[in-house]
Amino acid sequence: MKFLTCLMFTVLTIGGLGALDKSEYKIYIVSDTLDFWAVDIHEGFRATLDRQLAALGAKAVYTVFDTKLDVPTAAGIVAAIQQGKPDLVLMSNYPNGFADSQITTKLSGAPYRFVSLNPIPVEMGLIKSWQKPGGNVTGVGVFIQFTSTIKLAQRLNPQLKKVAFVTWEAMGTINTWFESEMKKAARETGVELVEFRRSASVEDDLEFFTKYRSKATDTFVMIGITAFVHRDGRAIDAKTTWNPFLQNEMGKLLMVTYDDSTVERGVPAATAVIWTDIGAQAAEKGLKILQGANPGDLPWEFPRKYNLVFNLKAATARGLTIPPALISSAYRVYTDYEGAFVGKK
Repeated sequence: MKFLTCLMFTVLTIGGLGALDKSEYKIYIVSDTLDFWAVDIHEGFRATLDRQLAALGAKAVYTVFDTKLDVPTAAGIVAAIQQGKPDLVLMSNYPNGFADSQITTKLSGAPYRFVSLNPIPVEMGLIKSWQKPGGNVTGVGVFIQFTSTIKLAQRLNPQLKKVAFVTWEAMGTINTWFESEMKKAARETGVELVEFRRSASVEDDLEFFTKYRSKATDTFVMIGITAFVHRDGRAIDAKTTWNPFLQNEMGKLLMVTYDDSTVERGVPAATAVIWTDIGAQAAEKGLKILQGANPGDLPWEFPRKYNLVFNLKAATARGLTIPPALISSAYRVYTDYEGAFVGKK
């Protein structure tokens, strides 16, 4: 009897996990886009949750919905959730929190349980606070803390004492969060936030960078979300608009970002978000909920990891020498503007 008791305890606690009350769970994934970053999030979420459930003798069955940032489509997803009664819903939001505003807020009671990927849950009224969300939703942000990005810029050039930030005004509430986080990060790192600009078009973005190009000796720049339209309303083509500017018009101005793909195109460095790990982080929260945790009692979190990514050609063009210690710890180092790199795939 003692042996059987010990064996049961081992099965129930393998990997530090608790018991489940079902062998199969219905999981819905709701996304505002199926762009590459969202797909990576979903893959990280599913791989991690599947592994965790398998360790407990269970599995998940997934259904994916795309809101397409369309209100009628979102209303149909609300109806599908009400009818399907999933055990858990992963919400993968566009930065303005569309999916949560149109779906999660409309399903605030039992039996609905959500894990959301959303950087502005407090600003949009979804939760009370990051530490104590309340209700039936918890989640993870999708932007790393800006202190890490500023510290990387300071490592690359210790003379940098000022930072300027630009973001697309069409993003609305997320820009309020960007500004708050930038002010906080500037205080914590001892740099001066000299400007926080909301741009209306890609032309505004380019004028912003041109302005600071002459101030490159002590100032660097960061970007929230690129303006994806011209002043006349046409969508931009990054290959003909952004890429040539990044590669040929930045002078000595250092730009540090959070996105791997912009480093490939011509930004010198990034503390890059890891989309698959954000998904894995959400899955770990999801498992706790399936084990009985109240979502509203689980603190909202920042992404827990990021990758160092560099572009040697872009750095050389700006007169930067990336310290060997940073190169050796980088996830990926691009060697040109055509996508050639060393490091992990």
